Amino acid sequence: MKQSTGILLIIFVLLASSVLTSSAQSTSNKGTDFWVAYAGHIDGKLSRMTLFLSSDINTTYKVEGNGQVIASGNIAANVITPVFIDPNVIDVHIASFDLVESNKGINITSGSPISVYCIISNSARTGGSLILPTRSLGREYYAFSYQNAGGTQNNAARSEFTILAVEDNTEIEITPTASSFNGARQANATYKITQKLNKGDIYQYQSANDVSGSLIRTLGNCKPIAVFSGSTWSAFCEDGNTRTNPNVPLPGRPTPSGGDNLYQQLFPVSSWGRNFVTAPFFNTENGNIDAIRIIVSEDNTNITVNGSNTTAFGTTLSNPYKKGSIITYFTNNPSILKSDKPIGVAQYQSAQNCNSANPLNNQTPVYPGDPEMTILNPIEQTLSDITVFSKLNSVVGVRTNILKYYLNIIIKTADASDLTVDDIAVSNLKKIDNEYSYAILDVSSSQDQHRI
Repeated sequence: MKQSTGILLIIFVLLASSVLTSSAQSTSNKGTDFWVAYAGHIDGKLSRMTLFLSSDINTTYKVEGNGQVIASGNIAANVITPVFIDPNVIDVHIASFDLVESNKGINITSGSPISVYCIISNSARTGGSLILPTRSLGREYYAFSYQNAGGTQNNAARSEFTILAVEDNTEIEITPTASSFNGARQANATYKITQKLNKGDIYQYQSANDVSGSLIRTLGNCKPIAVFSGSTWSAFCEDGNTRTNPNVPLPGRPTPSGGDNLYQQLFPVSSWGRNFVTAPFFNTENGNIDAIRIIVSEDNTNITVNGSNTTAFGTTLSNPYKKGSIITYFTNNPSILKSDKPIGVAQYQSAQNCNSANPLNNQTPVYPGDPEMTILNPIEQTLSDITVFSKLNSVVGVRTNILKYYLNIIIKTADASDLTVDDIAVSNLKKIDNEYSYAILDVSSSQDQHRI
C-alpha cells in the first residue's frame, strides 16, 4: 500500500528564453475557455478534484459542470485560485465506460487568459495534469497509459481514456489497442461511438490492460475534442526489475505496490514535435528507474536517443517505425530524443518498492512515492515565464497525504544564468548535454506557489 506520508508531487517544467517555432500546431496553456473530464478513479466519489487557476493580470472566472455553477469570482494577478470539486455535490465523476454521459464535462471560462491545472486525489492517491485551452484542442489523439502489475484491486484497477466533446454533434471513431473491460469492444477493432456527442458530453473507455497507442479521432466536420488518459489505479516497475516479480510473488519478492491513479490530458497529434529532452525525477536520482514511452504518428519515422538510432539505454531501436508504433525504454539518466516526424512522449515513475534504495517490505521507504505519468511537451513548444501551485495539502477540503513537493526544470544551458524561482537565482544545475541542463528543487518548506 502507499505510505501515508512523504509522498511526492512532481511538477515538470521545460523552459526556454523564447518560444521556438515549429512546423507543429502551436499549443499554448493559456486561454479563456477550458474543458476538464473527471476521469474514473478507483475510489470513485471518495476522490476529489481540485482546479488551480492563475493569470498574469486580475480577471474573473466561472466553473460549471452538470448544469450547475460550481464556483465563480476573481483571480488576482500571479496568485493561484484553487477551486475544489466534491463529486457528491456536483455529479461529474465518470464511473461508467462505453456509455455517453450527458453534460458531465467541467467548463472553465475567464474574462482574460488564464492557466489551469487539475488534480484528482484521495488520501495517498494523486494524479494531476496541465489543462489545455479549448483553442489548442485537436481531432486526433493517441492514448498513453501503462500495464498494471499490482493486482486487480477487486477489478477496480483499469486502464482508461476519457473523451470530452466541446461542440455539438461530434462523431468519434476509436481503435483501441486493448479489449474493453467487459469484452464488448475488441483490441485493434475500429468502431464509432453510436451516439454523437454534444458539447459537454463524455465517453470513457476502460480495460484491464494497457490502452497505450489507442487511436481516438473525430469524423466529419473537423470538430475538436479533449482527451484524457491514464488509469483508475495502477502499480508497476520497469521491465527487468529484480525486486518484484508480478507473475511469481515469492517471499521477499513482492508484486509492485504503492499504486496510484494516472491522469493526464493528451496533446493532439497536430501539436506533437520532433525534439524532446528528459531528465530524472528526485526518486529517479535515488534508486528508481523511469520508463520513457514514445508513440509514432506517421509511417517511416526514424528516431534517435542520445544520438543513437540503434539502441536506447539497452532497448533496441528498430528504425524506421510505422504509424502507431510504441517504443519504451528505461533509464535513470537524462535523454535527448530526436525524430524526423512528429512523436508523442511520456515519462513514467514506478512504484516505491521497485526502488533499490527502499526496503523490500515497503513499510518504511526511504524514498516514498507512487507511479506517475507525465506527458512531455516538445522543445519546439516551451515557456519562459510560468506560475505553478505545489502545495495541494494547503487547500482546505482536499484529501491528500502529500508532504513533499519538487520542481523539475529543464532549460537551455545558455539561458541558465537567467533562471529564477520566486526571484531567486537557481544554481547547481546539472548538465544533460552540450545544450541542456536540469534542476530538481525541493519546495516542500517554501510558499504554496512559485513563479519560474
